[in-house]
Amino acid sequence: MKSLSRFIVSVTMVVMIASLLTLMPATVQAKKTPTEVKMVRDFYTDQLPEGIAIDKIGNMYVSIQSKGEVWRIRPDGEETLLLSIPTANAFGLAVDARGNVYATYAFGTAQGVYNITKHGSSYRISGTENIRWANALAFDERGNLYVTDTWNGAIWRVTPGGSAQLWIQHTLLYGLDSGAGKVDGYPPIGANGIQYWRGGLYVANTEKGLLVYVPILKHGDAGTPRVIAGDIDKVGGNEGKLYGLDGIALDVHGNVYGASVLLSQVVKIDPVNGEVQVILTAADGLSNPASLAFGTGKHDRETLFFTNFSVKDPSFGFGPAVLKLGLCVPGLPLP
Repeated sequence: MKSLSRFIVSVTMVVMIASLLTLMPATVQAKKTPTEVKMVRDFYTDQLPEGIAIDKIGNMYVSIQSKGEVWRIRPDGEETLLLSIPTANAFGLAVDARGNVYATYAFGTAQGVYNITKHGSSYRISGTENIRWANALAFDERGNLYVTDTWNGAIWRVTPGGSAQLWIQHTLLYGLDSGAGKVDGYPPIGANGIQYWRGGLYVANTEKGLLVYVPILKHGDAGTPRVIAGDIDKVGGNEGKLYGLDGIALDVHGNVYGASVLLSQVVKIDPVNGEVQVILTAADGLSNPASLAFGTGKHDRETLFFTNFSVKDPSFGFGPAVLKLGLCVPGLPLP
């Protein structure tokens, strides 16, 4: 049964990735040599680094989607494999205040959210096996864990010590069924990257190219989502700067940094007026960036780290890697 499950997952991912490539822009031919972006860690061409998280003492965690692995990279460079589930694909990562790591898995019999304790043990959180495509994760200041369900346009919530419950499902979080911007061969690619900010959640919608804000009401229920950036009337399409928006990260002022996995860009979004500034492109060596996280160490708080998923062409730019970019503003501290 394990062999059959692994085969099904592999075939599913090959079909999905092949269809994904049809919507990606052509490789930049006349690219400049990267000057600001620097390599942190490179990977083999059959490895697809997707999720990234950094704890309060500077340990970096990276998920290798294609292998179903989660790795810890210490500040001194020591690397440790924390979790391996080859029958599913690894996606997002998050770290709680105690240093426990949380990882999402999808497209396999072992799908769900896993708690990797700081002591090295791991277990699947109850109820998360029902999340159809568990993707990105975020904690609020009370320790509640929020998980995006990309397929169903939803967010699930796990209370401290509790099980996963569907928190909200909404059209602004749902992907596309058809039309311009729809990634053929995939289910709807909606709610993806997620981050907590001042009593609510920023959520990226990948296919619709939206940044959405969902308020958290007094008693913990979800409020009415609203669009912060993007155009609901012109969904998808390669012309939109937010098309393909995947992982997101926040600085101390609340500015949102997003990775476009489809356009090979990193953007900065002003949450007040919705303006979008493209700060990095494929010309900087980016190849399908997926997730972002600010550093936490003394000299890294103004450094944005991100994964180069590199699913289209592993030989382009930096290829599969963790990269970093120095900014002039520190990241938002972890809850």
